Amino acid sequence: MCDQSVHVSRLSDASGTVDSTISAENQLLRDQLARERSARRQTDADRQELQLQLLESKDRLSHLSGVLRQKDDMMKKLDQVSLIAPTLP
Repeated sequence: MCDQSVHVSRLSDASGTVDSTISAENQLLRDQLARERSARRQTDADRQELQLQLLESKDRLSHLSGVLRQKDDMMKKLDQVSLIAPTLP
């Protein structure tokens, strides 16, 4: 009878140790998941910021390209006018 109570006690201790280990592992996994979620939120925010910057850069590039075309056209017109108009002595 004493052997049975010792055996049950050992099983209870082993079960408590397993529960404690599982609980510790679960906490570790929850902490890792929280860090991963935080990192993902930061990555998403960074990605959105970079997409916004890229869009703004494309808009500026488009605008500047248009301005350069206008300047090129004006320079061509000036060149044509200077070729047509006589030079002053």
